[in-house]
Amino acid sequence: MRVKVDPQDAVREFTDFNRRIQAGHELLEKTRGKDVQIATTPKREVWRQDKTVLYHYTPAAKQTVKALVLVVYAGLLVLTGVQFWRAPGGFIPAQDQGYFITIVQLPPGSSLSRTDAVVQRAIKDLLAIPGVVHTASFSGFDAATSTNASNAAAVFFTVTPFAERAAHGVDGATVLRTARQRMAAIAEANIFVIAPPSVRGLSTTGGFKFIVEDQAARGLPALRDATGQVIAAAARERGGTDHGRPGRAYRPSRSPAGDSLSGGRAFYVPR
Repeated sequence: MRVKVDPQDAVREFTDFNRRIQAGHELLEKTRGKDVQIATTPKREVWRQDKTVLYHYTPAAKQTVKALVLVVYAGLLVLTGVQFWRAPGGFIPAQDQGYFITIVQLPPGSSLSRTDAVVQRAIKDLLAIPGVVHTASFSGFDAATSTNASNAAAVFFTVTPFAERAAHGVDGATVLRTARQRMAAIAEANIFVIAPPSVRGLSTTGGFKFIVEDQAARGLPALRDATGQVIAAAARERGGTDHGRPGRAYRPSRSPAGDSLSGGRAFYVPR
């Protein structure tokens, strides 16, 4: 392979190289015999051995931490602790999603027509609540097991948009509380009103179920009183909410042994 060299470029490059060498030589001549100061930052000697010296350099400017910075930092730590204390245990706060779920449960063996009659009454009471605009009912559907059951039903009801509700002083918590109160007045069935989960697939219900039995055949009034006492005791426990209501007892029936037996249900749902 041939390399073409321009004589003029070669002479120009050689001349520039000699000029740089000459400049470097002159600089070395000027600094000969002089004590060149290297690392002029204030320092103190901490160790020496032969010609090896170890220095500790000190900053030229004083490093001071103002009290205001410490106060602000402490305030941030306190604020962080308060927010952790206020946040829900699962870090998933309840959200107003604009609709609620009503679960209807009648005694086993109830006909579909009887269940639908209860559902129609529940719909009427729900639509009378300020802020509720629409309902969608499913008679014969057991929401807990997602199966068909003549004694079960589910009612979904929606509320007005946030801005409209705020203008009338109505919020989701108020609607939910009122719906639970009105559903409690329907004695023909167990009716629960719950908010949808903040995270889909993560249920907002759960906890413990207690079965109260009238084994002495004292009758429904005594059974209701005993169930109420169980619920009142559960309500006094810290961390619980959505306790079951008294007065939802089964009618007396015959057990396989022929004894008269009636039962009531009490629910305790932890927060």
